[in-house]
Amino acid sequence: MRRNVLRQLPTHVVLIVLCLVWIYPFLWMLSASLKSEQEMLLGGANLIPEDLTFANYVRAWDAANFGTYTVNTIIVSVSVVVIVVPVSSMAGYALGRGNMPGKRLVVVALVATMFLPKGVTILPVFVLVNAMGLNNTLAGVTVAESGA
Repeated sequence: MRRNVLRQLPTHVVLIVLCLVWIYPFLWMLSASLKSEQEMLLGGANLIPEDLTFANYVRAWDAANFGTYTVNTIIVSVSVVVIVVPVSSMAGYALGRGNMPGKRLVVVALVATMFLPKGVTILPVFVLVNAMGLNNTLAGVTVAESGA
């Protein structure tokens, strides 16, 4: 038992250090959001704010129209999930249980498209959304994200 713990100790130390390095930017962002503008620019890299202020959140909500962006994000996210989950589950069932000709070719094509970066497909998706008349709408974003 003790030998197992000692053998795993270096792995745990490395993983804890990696975790701290990975989480530091998030902690810094949260800390910066609670600092005044002056402290943010002149205060150095301290994580703990000297004067805690929530004025940045109020300003983001009012001046930057953050509420509208939040509602839009929720609408698009829920819509994409409502579309993608049933379609993917039905396609997965058909490809997993079905005995159709060309099934392997379809699976290979689906897996191959997973390796394409979004930059390759963004122009054709934009052309399709634009042709559907959904440019600059939440429905257009939903269609684009559901298919990508």
